[in-house]
Amino acid sequence: MELSAFSAVATEPRVISWEPTVWQVGCPGGRQVLPSAGAARGPGGHGTTCCLVASVLAGLVACRLRGGGARRWKSSNIVRNAAVASEGAQLSDGRKYHVFLNDAAVAEHVCASVRKLMVSAIAEKGAFAMSIGSGTTVAPLQSLGVAKDIDFRRVHVFFGNDRTSGDSAGKCFAGAREFVQACGIPALNVHAIGAGDPEEMAAKYEKHILGMPLEVVGRCQRNGYAALDLFLLGSGADGHTASLYPGSSQVLNPGGRLVLSAEGKGGVTASIDYISSARQVIISAGKASQANMVAIALGRADAASNTQCPVGMISVAEGTGVDWLLTESSAAELLKVV
Repeated sequence: MELSAFSAVATEPRVISWEPTVWQVGCPGGRQVLPSAGAARGPGGHGTTCCLVASVLAGLVACRLRGGGARRWKSSNIVRNAAVASEGAQLSDGRKYHVFLNDAAVAEHVCASVRKLMVSAIAEKGAFAMSIGSGTTVAPLQSLGVAKDIDFRRVHVFFGNDRTSGDSAGKCFAGAREFVQACGIPALNVHAIGAGDPEEMAAKYEKHILGMPLEVVGRCQRNGYAALDLFLLGSGADGHTASLYPGSSQVLNPGGRLVLSAEGKGGVTASIDYISSARQVIISAGKASQANMVAIALGRADAASNTQCPVGMISVAEGTGVDWLLTESSAAELLKVV
């Protein structure tokens, strides 16, 4: 099916046949760790409109987390400019969080970060692979279409979840249309999950991911899982992300799978282990209604095992960075406990 038509439903995962001409990773079958956003400046950081971000947190001194602890706040830890993408604050478990003035500043930071990761991965290994969802986390990516330093022919788009049955089948795939068309990403590089029985489509999509060339989808050196360059995720006030809902079977019993049937949702979802094997995970949580969830996900020492807040279970490990993007309102409760 051609992307120009962009039907909401695809019957099979897409298969690509081209191979990038640049392959610079010197680790056959493996993957190299990209510099973190705060560790290196890439060409993706240039030319992005600056955003003034709140300074109300300056001078706030962090207390130790229950059983953990956060680095003390310094004024330099507060993100003031989306283009510069400063380090933010780092928790004792390695996760980082940035606090922005509003959703617009979050969106600009997302675009600056994705652009930098795209440029770096394409230069390093000839391709960039990211997973997206739908809605507010995807819409800002349209602005990347004006970037002159990204070869979008080498960008691959996967989906962290999608409906595969019912009236909403292919919702996330259809929601990517404006981003894909604005950037000129080839149709064969947009890997739809497809329509059909959720269990069957989960198995097919996992097989499709594992069959991709290693320069597109590498392997995590820690666990051998497929490793994308980026998982871009939204989150809900109930602690869900993708279609990983509190206490659901896909959270409690992932069974070593990359892709799972989403219990009660008529679709499929990436597993927490698959998400946590990516090079970089960016989680957006900017709504005031998410303040309590953010405090639980980032402020509790048992976050990595708390199945009642799946988004908080996504963990930092060697080769994987996890960044949370917050607003003043969504960070309000967190800042009382860190």
